[in-house]
Amino acid sequence: MRPVKLTMQAFGPYAGRTEIDFDALGTRGLYLICGDTGAGKTTVFDAVTFALFGKTAAGSDNATSLYSDFAAFGTEGFVELDFMAGSRHCRVRRGLEYLRPKLKGKGDATWTRATASLWVGDEGGILDDCVPVTKVQTVTRDVEGLLGLNVDQFMQIAMIAQGDFARLLSAGTKDRKPIFSKLFSTGRAARLQDLLKGRGSAVDKELAELRNAARQAARRARGPEGDVPELVEWAEGPAADLSRPRAVVQGLCEADEASVAGFDERRASLGERGRALDDAEDRLRRIRGLEAQVAEKGHDVERLAGEEGRARALLAEAEGTREEERALTGRAQAVAATLPLYDELDRLSAAAEEAASKAAAAERDRDAATAAEARGRTALEGAEREVAALGDVQARLDAGRTALAAEEDALRGLERLEGLWKAVRRTAGTLADGRRSAARLFAEAEGAKAAWAEADRLRHGALAGLLAADLAAGVPCPVCGSLDHPHPASVPGDVPSEEELERLEADRDRAQARRDRQDGAVAEALKAFCEAREALAGEGPVPEDPGEAGEAAEREVRAVAQESRGHAERRDGLAREVEALEKDRTRKERLEKSLAAGREALAEATRSASAAKEAATTACALRDQAEAARRGRAEGLEFGGRVAAQAAVDAARERADALAGEREKAREKVLAAEKALAEARASHGTLSEQLASEEPVDAEALARDRAEWKAEHDAVEAGRDAAVSRQAVNAAVARELSSLAKRREALEETSGAVSELAEAAAGSGALRKVDFETYLQMAWFDAVLTAANRRLSVMTGGRYSLVRRSEAHGNSQAGLDIDVEDAFTGKSRAADTLSGGESFQASLSLALGLSDVVQAQAGGVRLDTMFVDEGFGSLDSEALDKAVAALTELTGTDKLVGIISHVDELRDSVPRQIRVRRGRAGSTLEIRLDG
Repeated sequence: MRPVKLTMQAFGPYAGRTEIDFDALGTRGLYLICGDTGAGKTTVFDAVTFALFGKTAAGSDNATSLYSDFAAFGTEGFVELDFMAGSRHCRVRRGLEYLRPKLKGKGDATWTRATASLWVGDEGGILDDCVPVTKVQTVTRDVEGLLGLNVDQFMQIAMIAQGDFARLLSAGTKDRKPIFSKLFSTGRAARLQDLLKGRGSAVDKELAELRNAARQAARRARGPEGDVPELVEWAEGPAADLSRPRAVVQGLCEADEASVAGFDERRASLGERGRALDDAEDRLRRIRGLEAQVAEKGHDVERLAGEEGRARALLAEAEGTREEERALTGRAQAVAATLPLYDELDRLSAAAEEAASKAAAAERDRDAATAAEARGRTALEGAEREVAALGDVQARLDAGRTALAAEEDALRGLERLEGLWKAVRRTAGTLADGRRSAARLFAEAEGAKAAWAEADRLRHGALAGLLAADLAAGVPCPVCGSLDHPHPASVPGDVPSEEELERLEADRDRAQARRDRQDGAVAEALKAFCEAREALAGEGPVPEDPGEAGEAAEREVRAVAQESRGHAERRDGLAREVEALEKDRTRKERLEKSLAAGREALAEATRSASAAKEAATTACALRDQAEAARRGRAEGLEFGGRVAAQAAVDAARERADALAGEREKAREKVLAAEKALAEARASHGTLSEQLASEEPVDAEALARDRAEWKAEHDAVEAGRDAAVSRQAVNAAVARELSSLAKRREALEETSGAVSELAEAAAGSGALRKVDFETYLQMAWFDAVLTAANRRLSVMTGGRYSLVRRSEAHGNSQAGLDIDVEDAFTGKSRAADTLSGGESFQASLSLALGLSDVVQAQAGGVRLDTMFVDEGFGSLDSEALDKAVAALTELTGTDKLVGIISHVDELRDSVPRQIRVRRGRAGSTLEIRLDG
C-alpha cells in the first residue's frame, strides 16, 4: 500500500480543508512531520488509519469525537485517502458525524450520520462511472482485502504509534501468532492441526460409540425368563471382548430353534381336534337357524290371515256405495244440459261490464275537462294582475347598479390603504423586537468570548505544568526525551481543564453564531420597514422612528376599518336590492310571454269540456240498456255463470269415478291377501320338514369341548410366539455383534497412528507447547530477527542482537518470544529490561525486519510505506544518526517512511518535511521539500 493523497476537513485540529500530496514527497526515502506540541502531527497518521479502517492509531472509532472543535457550525467533516494497492488506484472517504442546520421540519439543527465510500480503479486511475461501495462495514472489509491486513496488523507492521515501541518488542507468542498467520499464510497448517485433532477425536468417539452399541445389543438379547444375567453382567463391565457375548447369544438362538419345533408338533395335533369341533358347531348353527325360521313363518301365517279378513270387510263396505254413484251420474247429466244457456248469460254479462267501463271513463273525462277549464281561467287572471303590479322594473334596476359600483370602488381604495398601514405596523414591530434581541445577544456573545479568553490564557500559562503532571521516573519526557525530571513544573489551582476550555470555546462560538444570525435578521427587518414607508409616500407623512410609526399605523388602521364598515353595509344593502330587482325583471318577462299562450289554452279547454259532457251522456244510456238485458237472461238459472255450472258437473263425475275406483282396489287387496297367506303356509311346512331331518347336537357338551381346546391352543400359540420373537431378537443381536466386532478391529488398526499425528501437530508430544503452525512461523520469525539484527547491530554498535526464546514459561504458548543478547556481558535477558532509547532502537529494528521479510515473501503483503511516531527524543545524537541511517537504508528504491518527531536535529537531517502549525482557528500544515 502506498498513500497518494490525503484530504481532511473538520477533522481533529484541522478546521478547514487540508490536503497532503504524498506524491510530492516522492515514492522512497524519509520525510519528517514536525511542529508544535498538540498541533496535530499524530493526527495525520490518525487520518490515514481512520480513512482505511474507520479507527485511529489510538483505537478510537467515535466519528463524533473526531469532529473538529474549530470548524464552523454545519461544516462537513470527512477524511479522504487516495492510495495504491498493488497496481490498483483506490480512494476511500469516511464522513464524520456532525451537527448541521436543519433544512425542513421542527428544530434548528440535525445530526448527519457517519458514512463511508470506496472506489477501486486500475493503474490508470478511477473512472468517472466507477460505482463505489457505500456501507461502513463493507468498506472496511474490502479495504482489509485490498491490503491483506486488518487495523491491528497494520499497526504492528506499517505504523508504530506513540507508546507502542515497548509493546511491539515485548509481545508474546499468543499476540504474534495471528499476525504471522495472516502475513505468512500459515493458516493451512492450523487447519491441518484441527483436521488431525478432529480425526483422532472422531476415531475415539466412534470406538466409544461402538462399545455402547455392543452393550445395548447384549442387553436386548432374551432368554426364556427375560434378561440373560451373563450378558447383563458383561454389558455393565468394560465391554472389551466381544467373543463372550457372541457365544452366549449363539447358544440362545439354538435353544430358541428347538423350542419352536416342539410347539409346531403340538399345533398339528390341535388342528385335527379343532376341525371336528368346527363341524359340530356348523350343524348346531343350522338347527338353531331352522328353528328361528319355522317360528318366524308361523307368525307370518297368523298375521296374513288377519290381513285377509280385514280386506274382505273393506270390499263389502265398498259394494254399498253403488246407489250414491248412480245419483251423482244423473246430477252431472242434468246440469250439463243447461250449459248453452249459461254461454248466452256470460256474453250479456261481458257486454254490460264493457258498457259500464266506458260510461265511467266518459264521466272522468268530463270532470277533468271542466276542472282544467277552471284552472286555466284562474291562472290567466292572476298573471295579468302580477304584470300590472311589477310596473317599470328596468329603470329601478339601472339606478341600483350604478350606486352599487360606486360603493365597491370606495371599498377597494380603503382596503389598499389599510394593507399599506398594516405593513408599516408589522415591519415596525419586527424591527423593534429584533433590535432588542440583537442588543441582548451582543452582550451574551461578549461575555462568552471574555470567559473563553481568560480560560485560554490560564491554560497556556500552565502548559508546562500540565505536561509535567504525567511524568514518571524512568519514562522519557514527551518534549525532550530525558529519563530524569529533577524540576517538573507545577500546575496553579485555578487552571481550567481541557474539557472546560473546550466547553467555553463551544459556548463562545454558539453565542457569536446566534449574534450574527440576529444581526442579519435586523438588517432584513429594517429593509422591509423602509419599503413599507415608501409605499405610503403619496398618502401622507409616516414617522421614521419605528415606535412612532407603529403607533401612527395603529390609529390609521382603526380609522380606515371604521370607514370601510360603513361603505360595506351600504354596498351589501344595494347588492340585495339589485338582486331582488333582477329577479322581478326576469319574472315580468316570463309572465308577459306566457299570457298569450294562456289565453289560447283557455279557449281550447272550454271546447274540450263541452265535448266531454255530450260523450258522457251517451255512454251512460248504453250502460243502462246492457244491464237490463243481462238481468233478463239470468232469471231461472241455478248458477251465476258457465264456469260455476261446469264446476258442478265436474265435481259430480269425479266423485262417482272415485267410488268405483275404491271398490276395485278393495277387490284387488282381497286377492293379494289370499295369495300371500297360501305362500306363507307352504314355506312353514317346508322348513318344519327340514328341521325334523337334522341330527340333534348337545350344545353344553360342545361348548365345554371348545373351551378346553381354545385354552390349550392359546397356550401353545403364546409359547411359540414368544420363542419366535426371542429367536428373531437374538439372531439380530448375533448379527449386530458380529458386525461391531469387524468394525472395532478395523478402527483399532488406524486409531494409534491418527492419535500420534494429532498429538505431534498440536504440540503435546516431544515439541510440547509448539504446535505445527507455530513451528512454521518460527522459521519465518528467525528470518525476521536476522533482518532486524542487521539494523540493531548498526544502531547499538554491535552490542545487542535479538534472539528467539527457546523455552516457555509456565503453561503459556512458546516459540515466538524474544530475548536480547548483550555482547558486552555475553548473556541473554528479557527484552523489556532495555532502557527507553534501547527499546526504541530494538522495536524499530524489529518493525523494519518484519517489513523486509513480508515484502520478500512471494505473493505476500506489499508495504510501500511506513509511519514512525515519536521515540527519537530518547536517543543521543550518535544513536539518532544510526537510526536515521537504518531508516534510510530501509527505504531502498520503493519505500517511503514518515517520521513524527519534535527533535530539532531531525529537521537538519531530513529535508522533506510536513510542518504543522497551531492557531486559534485550528491547525494548518505545509509541505517543504528543502527543509
